[in-house]
Amino acid sequence: MTIVKQINWKTIMAGTALSAMLVLSACSGGGEETTEEELSTDPGTTEDASTEVDETAEGNDGDEESTDDGDVSENSTDEDETGLSARGEGVTELSLGETGELETTLGTYNASVTNVEFVETIDDKEPDEGGRFLIADVTFENTSEQPLDSYEISRAWIINMDDESNFESRDYYTELDNFEGEIPPGETMQGQLAFLTTEGGENYQIQIGLEVYSNELLWNFTTAEAE
Repeated sequence: MTIVKQINWKTIMAGTALSAMLVLSACSGGGEETTEEELSTDPGTTEDASTEVDETAEGNDGDEESTDDGDVSENSTDEDETGLSARGEGVTELSLGETGELETTLGTYNASVTNVEFVETIDDKEPDEGGRFLIADVTFENTSEQPLDSYEISRAWIINMDDESNFESRDYYTELDNFEGEIPPGETMQGQLAFLTTEGGENYQIQIGLEVYSNELLWNFTTAEAE
C-alpha cells in the first residue's frame, strides 16, 4: 500500500509540472503574437496618415494655383478698368497739319500742330551754344463739358530723334502768341509754343500729352520742313 501511494504522488506531481509548463508556454506565445500585431499595426497606421497628408497637400497645391490664376486675371481687369487705358492710353504718331484727340485727367480736347519753324532769336535772345529755337503753331479744341486751362493743356516737348534729346517747351515770350486763359467747351484756341532743341538733327518730334495723365500725340517732321 505504501508503494502505491508513492507512485500516485509522483504521478500527480509530474502532471502538475506538465500543466504549468503548458500554461507558461501558452502565455509566452500569446505575448509574442500581441507584439507582432502591434508592430504590424503601427507601420500601417503611419503609412495611412502620411498618405492622407500627401493627398491633402496635393489638393492644396491645386487650389493655390487656381486661386493665383484668378487673382492675376482679376487684377488685370481692374487695371484695364481704372488705368490710363480707360482714358485713351497709347501713343499716336501724326504728320504736321493732322489732328489728334487727347483724353486726360483735365478733360478731353483735340490738338493740332500746323506749322514749325527754326528761328535765330526769340525776344532778341539767341539760343544757348549748340542749340536752336523752334516755334510751333498749335490749335486746341475743347471737346469736354467744362472749361480747360489753355496753359495747363499746352505742355509739350520737342524730341531730337537723332541724338534722343528732349526738352520741354519754354513758358512765355512776349513776341509769341502764348496760350493764356480758359477754353470754353466746344471752343478752339490758336497759339504758339517755343522750344530750345539741339543742333545737328534731321528728324524731330513734338509731343503733347504725357503718359502719367493722358495719352500721347507725336508730330513728326524733318529739318527741311522747319526751315
